[in-house]
Amino acid sequence: MNSLKRLGLFSFIATLLLLGACKRPESDFGSELLPDGDLLGATQTDTITIIPTVIADDSVRTSNLSSAMLGKFTDPVLGNTIQASIYTQFRLSTTAPTFPVDAVVDSVVLSLLYTGDYYGKQNIQSFGVFELTESLFIDSVYYSNHRKATSFQNRIKPGFESYNMRPQDIVLIGTDSVLPQLRLKLDESLGYQLIQAPSTALASNDDFLQFFKGLYIKPSNSNNGGIFNFDLIDAESKLAVYYHYNDDSGELVETRYDYQINSECSYFSEMVHSRAGTALQPLDLGGEVSGDILSYVQAGGGMRTKIDLPFIQDFNNFENRSINRVQLILPFDDDNRFEAQGSLFLVYKDDEGEFRLLPDQAFGTISGTGDFTSDHYIFNISLYIQRLLNGEINSQGLYLVSRNSGVSVNRSILHGPNYSTEDSSENMRMILTFSY
Repeated sequence: MNSLKRLGLFSFIATLLLLGACKRPESDFGSELLPDGDLLGATQTDTITIIPTVIADDSVRTSNLSSAMLGKFTDPVLGNTIQASIYTQFRLSTTAPTFPVDAVVDSVVLSLLYTGDYYGKQNIQSFGVFELTESLFIDSVYYSNHRKATSFQNRIKPGFESYNMRPQDIVLIGTDSVLPQLRLKLDESLGYQLIQAPSTALASNDDFLQFFKGLYIKPSNSNNGGIFNFDLIDAESKLAVYYHYNDDSGELVETRYDYQINSECSYFSEMVHSRAGTALQPLDLGGEVSGDILSYVQAGGGMRTKIDLPFIQDFNNFENRSINRVQLILPFDDDNRFEAQGSLFLVYKDDEGEFRLLPDQAFGTISGTGDFTSDHYIFNISLYIQRLLNGEINSQGLYLVSRNSGVSVNRSILHGPNYSTEDSSENMRMILTFSY
């Protein structure tokens, strides 16, 4: 930090006033958030000290959301490797089903319907499928760092571990066309386990969930392609056992039974992040990384950015000052391959360590939507700063987080306050307009 900033904000502003550095607003940048006339007689500064710090995100809720994530992806810029796995229950599609004692299992297929959303690239990925030995509960909340006990036996059919990930391709099943889906072929032994279950295990769904707790779908360690989203409660997402038998007249009957994933099932995504060998490695050890040059916000339980304003209270040294407008400007890198997040969320942490919404959020003025023409996010935080200075809010810092963290792994690369020494418009900054 330079010597002026070490003087503190009050001394800094006093110096700027003498030098004429504080100025009347000369542009209408963001003025749509301020009523007409409020800029008249006001003073504006964009030299407030901002200290951003990148920290690992706390675990995020991933249970029973609009989609679940599966796959493995290594960010070509950050080097951060993300692995997404799925835990899910299954329920009976009919009440107390019965199966012929001489039924022969032909195949077992776990179908997961693509939503069409993915992050990374479409390529061949390999998977393992393991039976849960620990129950899930529909009334429980599960987070991205939760793990459940599983068996060691991989239920993928040998020779069918790898699949070409194609979230836009219609799938042919015989002569029928179905929506794009990942169809994992499982070993026939699982099919026999299910259709030969004792009648007591099939009497109700509660009984069945005690007998068969669900499956864990995990990408192979060798994968490096993309993270794909799946709609688990669509009827196309299911575990199907295909089998045949001879009926009482000796005729061959070929059929199947579906074990459903529906809104009464519990499911969630487990997310594992590895930043070994990168500048972000300290995050894996509970540390933090300076965001002075570049800062990051990543969904999927990845990263968030903390923003400290160490000298903001020095504004209270101005008598009769009034805050007209405060904007936090966050330029970001726009990469056509890995587009920045469409919007970010800004919260503050109170004295008890709880995250709180800014008052500007309640009034609908905070924004945070990405502008992909000028490549920046703008947050209007006037009410937050005013109440902070008035002592109505006790804050331990602002936090930039992802809006869709439970169903995405998208990231935004933000420019820090010292990103550019030549063009300050490329830097993270706060524009504060006040009068006194």
